[in-house]
Amino acid sequence: AVREEGGAWGAPVLITDFPPYKTEGNTNWSSIVDGTPIDLSAYAGKKIQLGFRYHSTSQVAGTWEIAKVVVTAK
Repeated sequence: AVREEGGAWGAPVLITDFPPYKTEGNTNWSSIVDGTPIDLSAYAGKKIQLGFRYHSTSQVAGTWEIAKVVVTAK
């Protein structure tokens, strides 16, 4: 989710490009991949905060590792 610094969190930005899920031995994992670009042009020139959240259940508790976040201007 994105918000202006100190403001209310806006609608979640949905990530639709997930890495392929793999099963190897007793370990379930996904590859590290580059994510899909997300349009933040509504926040151009503003100081913003980014929040990352994932969901799990009592049956499945997946985890995420975010290695790098890059914000660029066009």
